[in-house]
Amino acid sequence: MTKPILQIEELAEGGENPKTKVQEKPAWGIKFFDGEERMMFKYKMIEYLSMAYRKSVGHFEKRTVVTTSGNSVVVWLIVFQDGRSGDLLPSKDFCTKLSDGHMQRNQEDVKQFDGEEKMMFKYKMIEYLSMAYRKSVGHFEKRTVVTTSGNSVIVWLIVFQDGRSGDLLPSKDFCTKLSDGHMQRNQEDVKQFQAPESPIFTEPITSPEDRIKVDQFRDQVKEEEYKEVRRKAAEPHPEATGYVDTK
Repeated sequence: MTKPILQIEELAEGGENPKTKVQEKPAWGIKFFDGEERMMFKYKMIEYLSMAYRKSVGHFEKRTVVTTSGNSVVVWLIVFQDGRSGDLLPSKDFCTKLSDGHMQRNQEDVKQFDGEEKMMFKYKMIEYLSMAYRKSVGHFEKRTVVTTSGNSVIVWLIVFQDGRSGDLLPSKDFCTKLSDGHMQRNQEDVKQFQAPESPIFTEPITSPEDRIKVDQFRDQVKEEEYKEVRRKAAEPHPEATGYVDTK
């Protein structure tokens, strides 16, 4: 169920993304009308905005503008992935867009809008790469380089979110990174949702001293039962006729 957003605050210090398990800066604190608070990260917000606009969003940022009357107003700039168009929203409308995107997320018709599959695939790959590197990936792209022998080779450039570091991988290693990230994400999901084991199976029910007492009592019961069996065996049979065995 989608809940209306009361306010959104940019957190410069960021936080740990629960999916990638890495620190991301910035993050956004979301406060709902019912008082609940959550932290959202860049690519999840881009996903919701893209679904609300039915168009792939490439970037968004918060800005402060000064009106002709001298007042400061917070607005949000949205730039679409084509780089040639966008939108400018006051905070209230920006919150509404995020809520609309979340609401439409599971609707079947949202899958039909142009660019949706490409946008989803891109950010899913970024998620897997971040899991593999244990570091937030901001961007990746495919490049063709020419070797000294004149051959063309495809490589993948990965740029981390800090913008100052990255990696360059041949296609085979890039595919391996994606696979590693997918595998690690599934492991983290299992850890997150795995129910705790029952103490019945993880903790002893009785102490060593109690087990000794139980064993002694069991032996005592067995001995008494054996005595009772021998006593009954020595008694005359209830259906005996009284004749003496002549054999």
